Amino acid sequence: IFKFAKIFDVLDRLLRISPQIIQIGKLTFGVALLVHLLSCIFWLLKVQYDDTLDEFMAFWEVDGAVSKQWLLSMYFINTVFTTVGFGDIAGTNNAERLYAIFVMWVGTGVFAIIISGLQQAGSEMNEKNREKNQHLQKVVRFMREKSVPAWMEQEVKAWVAFQFDSEAASTETQAVMKMLSPKLQRTVSMQITSSL
Repeated sequence: IFKFAKIFDVLDRLLRISPQIIQIGKLTFGVALLVHLLSCIFWLLKVQYDDTLDEFMAFWEVDGAVSKQWLLSMYFINTVFTTVGFGDIAGTNNAERLYAIFVMWVGTGVFAIIISGLQQAGSEMNEKNREKNQHLQKVVRFMREKSVPAWMEQEVKAWVAFQFDSEAASTETQAVMKMLSPKLQRTVSMQITSSL
C-alpha cells in the first residue's frame, strides 16, 4: 500500500505536477483506501453477526462473487460517508449498528480533512494571484483618477503585471537559493542560466 502511495512522488518527479494537485491526489487516494478498508470490515461484520445474511444476499442479488460483496459494501460505506444515507442498507444487529456509528464519526472527520485540504490547496494556488490583483487594482485606480486613456491603461497594466511576475520569480529564486549549500547554489545557478 505504501509503495503504491509513492506513485505520487514518481508523478511529481516525472511530470512536475503542481504540489497542490499532488496533495489532492494523495488525499483522494487516502480516502479511497479508507473507504475500501471500512467496506471490508462492514462485510466481515455482516458475515459474522447477521442471522439473515442469506436473505440479505438474495435481496441484493449478491451471490458468492467477492466483487458483488465488495461493491455492496462500498455502496453502504459511501452512503454513510457522504451523509446521503438512503436507508436501503442499514445495520440489522448491534455490531453493525455500532460499526455504522463508528463509520459516521470517521466519515465526519474525513470530510473535514478533505474540505481543509482542498481549501489549503486552493488558497496556495490563489495567494500569488490575489497579491497581483490587489497590486493591479491600485494601478488601475491611480490611472483612472488621473484620467489616463484606456489604451494606455491597458499597456501600463500589462507592464505592471509583467514586473510583478518577474519580481515574484526573482524573490522566490533568492529564497530557494538561500536554503541551498554553496555547491548546490552554483549547480542550480548554472542549470538555470544554461536553460535561458
